[in-house]
Amino acid sequence: MTAEQLAQLFHETYERLAPQFGYETRKESAKPWADVPEQNKQLMIAVAGELLQHMITTIEQALEWCELYAATVKFLDDVHIYVAGDYLGRGKTLIEAVDKAALELYAQASMDE
Repeated sequence: MTAEQLAQLFHETYERLAPQFGYETRKESAKPWADVPEQNKQLMIAVAGELLQHMITTIEQALEWCELYAATVKFLDDVHIYVAGDYLGRGKTLIEAVDKAALELYAQASMDE
């Protein structure tokens, strides 16, 4: 989705939903996308572009974390799975348990070097 497509979708959705919230939009902007004044259109496109970039960055960071998490889980051996299970048994979350096991694994790897 491009910034312009997002801006158009936002504009059309906003105009459609505004009456349901008791809001009457300005006559200058309550138009089909093709008829929105160019300055307003360019502002909405710029805002949409920044929002898209923020979402892309957030998704990329989440994917990197998921890949790291998956790699950590993949390399846990039985001992570290036991550590994670023990940690879970003490009321910790799965993420906390895997993090704890990963720290144990890292500590062990550091000692082996």
